[in-house]
Amino acid sequence: MSRPATVAPMGRTWTGDVVVVGAGTAGANAAWQFARRGRSVLLVERRPLEDAGADWSNGIAAWQFDLAGVPMPTGDERSGDGSTGTVHLRTPDDTPAVVIEDNPLTGVDMGRFTDRLHSDAIAAGVE
Repeated sequence: MSRPATVAPMGRTWTGDVVVVGAGTAGANAAWQFARRGRSVLLVERRPLEDAGADWSNGIAAWQFDLAGVPMPTGDERSGDGSTGTVHLRTPDDTPAVVIEDNPLTGVDMGRFTDRLHSDAIAAGVE
């Protein structure tokens, strides 16, 4: 049996089950997964929450969302034309570079996807 964690973020004491350090895509998802299973969670990020996480698009296989128990990206969380199978790769200055057709990956705007994970985590009770 684990003991509750006690930390003192920003001058206050917090006691709970799980502390997640880093509110990027992985940290936000981990915090949400624990919270939706009834754990009390503190998510710690050094930057403002809206600046946490990736700011690019990735191609991700649909089965990975199913395996992780995370709903598939929808709407503006999808990059490219929004269809599974087409991935648009861009340069750092956001210039279109390559389009991959008939690809088993879903284009995901990681910034917008991470924003949704933040919202889901907060709705589940993450502090």
